[in-house]
Amino acid sequence: MHFVVLLLRLFALCSLSAGFSIAQADDVASTTTPLTVERVIKGGLQYLESTQVKETRGDLQSRGEWSSAMTAEHRLVFYSKKKAAYDSNLFSTVWTHNLLAEIYLRDPSLSMIPPMLNLAMETIPSYREGDAFRFWQTDFGPTQFELAPGLTRYAANLFPDADDTAVTYTAEWLYEKITGKIGIPKLPQKIGPIFAQWRDQKRKNFSLYEILVSQEFQTGAYLTWLGQEQAALQLRYMPEPHKHNMPFGENDVDCVVNTNVLVALTERGELDTPGYEHACNLINRAFRHGRQGSCGVYYPNHYQLHAAIARATSLGVSCLDESKPLALSEILKRQRKDGSWLGTPYADDIDITTAFALGALAELGDPSDPKQIAQAQRGVEYLLGSVIEMPDGRAHWANGAFFRGVQLFERATPGDPKPSRRHLRFRHSNRPKPLLLRELI
Repeated sequence: MHFVVLLLRLFALCSLSAGFSIAQADDVASTTTPLTVERVIKGGLQYLESTQVKETRGDLQSRGEWSSAMTAEHRLVFYSKKKAAYDSNLFSTVWTHNLLAEIYLRDPSLSMIPPMLNLAMETIPSYREGDAFRFWQTDFGPTQFELAPGLTRYAANLFPDADDTAVTYTAEWLYEKITGKIGIPKLPQKIGPIFAQWRDQKRKNFSLYEILVSQEFQTGAYLTWLGQEQAALQLRYMPEPHKHNMPFGENDVDCVVNTNVLVALTERGELDTPGYEHACNLINRAFRHGRQGSCGVYYPNHYQLHAAIARATSLGVSCLDESKPLALSEILKRQRKDGSWLGTPYADDIDITTAFALGALAELGDPSDPKQIAQAQRGVEYLLGSVIEMPDGRAHWANGAFFRGVQLFERATPGDPKPSRRHLRFRHSNRPKPLLLRELI
């Protein structure tokens, strides 16, 4: 997805909220002014507006989406060549829509945002399947990325998933709140049953990631894929033609996915949905046991769950409150002298790692604590120092990993010199010249 949106939301938090605002930090450092932050926000919005697709071209790109490229980081036998190609998908667009909407709710004077939301909502409903939503529009996955023929093409016919579905229902909730209009017609009144049907209970199959990394079983939390996984002894690497599949035939449990589901359910007041409490317990356990950096199967950044629970609790998911001090403590402890935060060998993009950590600090920190204010200010100054301003005023940052796919197993902590386990993954990259913006599925 567009990394610029994460930083725009971060700067909106830092400059518009009652928390760690630039104005509050003026007594700590004066090298960054509110005007500079405002210019960066304006330039970032201009960049996003200019890179949003304005014209549909068959199944190659859809009006309203933000450009994205899919890349295999490693050559996968029978799956792909190591290359990149343009890719249309729901996740990049819906997350960009949601973060823009959250920025607008904090500052309605940003009049460039509603037209982008309207345009995005033209393509978002096209990913619907029943009451759920899927990553790709077509049954054969990416339309331009070169997958091996035959079984690999079948494998890309994915089930709808809890993550795309949850963030899309959040998109509709935000869209209606801002515009007063319905973006996706005829949605169900209750969304809880969509997720409650697929939970981590009474399962007889587990993914390698669950066995080797998360080590959580029968949690009762929400599964990623909204479909039936293969039996444990079935040849799971052989996808079936003309049917939906999931990677390696195995479902999985992802803490960030569960956080996104909790947000969607909380927005609609469906806290009594079966699995809601179990999802809360899963995430809180991850922080208590030090697994917060590894329980996101599809999210590579160590601070992604920190940012997710900060956002979730700000939106009313109170069951995660117990994890807030643990997340905050780690963020305060790990900041580097230059104001940045370091990622892991799997997600070592410093700018986006800093954005996740600083965004969580802005939500979770104590605005009356001078030390925390100083740390927040150093983080803001670091990001302002890395922004790229174009001659026409548009602004963006270097590429950063947001989500990934076809994950086998990996585990690391910030500062590790090299990966502790091998991994295979597909990477999604936004490549609108003159900038490479990356994402992973």
